[in-house]
Amino acid sequence: MDKARRLFINRMVVLTGALAVTDPFKTFASGNRYINIQAATGRETTVYYTNDLHGNINAVYKGFGGLNHVKTILDGERPRGLIVDAGGFMTGSKNPAEQIKVIRLMNAAGYCAAGLSSLELAGGPGNLAALASLMKFSLINCNHRFDGQLAKLVKPYIITQQGAIKVGITAVCQPLKGMHYMDAVESANKTAQMLKEEKKCDLVICLSHLGDKQVGAGPGNLELAAQSRHIDMIIGGDNDKLRGNALVLGNKMQHEVILTAAGWNGLMMGRTTICFNEMNRKAGVTCEHFIPGTSGGAAFSAGLALLRNEKNQLPHV
Repeated sequence: MDKARRLFINRMVVLTGALAVTDPFKTFASGNRYINIQAATGRETTVYYTNDLHGNINAVYKGFGGLNHVKTILDGERPRGLIVDAGGFMTGSKNPAEQIKVIRLMNAAGYCAAGLSSLELAGGPGNLAALASLMKFSLINCNHRFDGQLAKLVKPYIITQQGAIKVGITAVCQPLKGMHYMDAVESANKTAQMLKEEKKCDLVICLSHLGDKQVGAGPGNLELAAQSRHIDMIIGGDNDKLRGNALVLGNKMQHEVILTAAGWNGLMMGRTTICFNEMNRKAGVTCEHFIPGTSGGAAFSAGLALLRNEKNQLPHV
């Protein structure tokens, strides 16, 4: 690990306790916030993320969750950065009116990109192509080959400039019915390498709808992180965990990769800010999660405890 990457690990401190994180592969403490001690340079990128929204617009459980509450949080964040979804944002319903409501609300919230899952294709490729014409955000996937209109509408990656930082975003998912599937890890690595080496992106994000671990069904997010080379951050979907934290893991080159995920049905969303030094090398990270429908702080802790204790009662669709 070179000097710049050691700095990225060593210059993370916990705001609540002012303690240095000495183990680069240690799980972040639930609910804690992290900040780089040299963040005053102004070189930073903030990413807001959701996954597995399942088309839920209104609160889904005891006033928590849903796109309306997610948008309320985003509306209160100024200035804000990238807003992405790791897939599963569409409702499985074939009612076009319900699907259009979801898309319009995501447009209003300011999403810039979303990954795919089987839910987005539940109505068939033609239906998704028609809905994509209403989206102000990009559909991304690099491990499937699409036919017809979707071949033009689904992009393998996008690149966005966030101040001085050039960000590349790609996405992978489990096999989609009727689409040609390519190995998710290989596809993500190939695309990430191109984004880093050819397109000169400072930060590469992968939206991964693989789940943490797929038993006998291909790689999961943990394997993707371990086998990656040029991915800096993985935002995971298709999970059944309510994490109040993120992970810093080692990739195949023993460099750090951030793995994080939100909760299903909008029950949790996340915000990660990555700071860069004057050479645009990663220098620190701030991670925080929110439970839409609460106001943060003690409300987050209480809300997370409630949701975890009553996990078996939570709706999953």
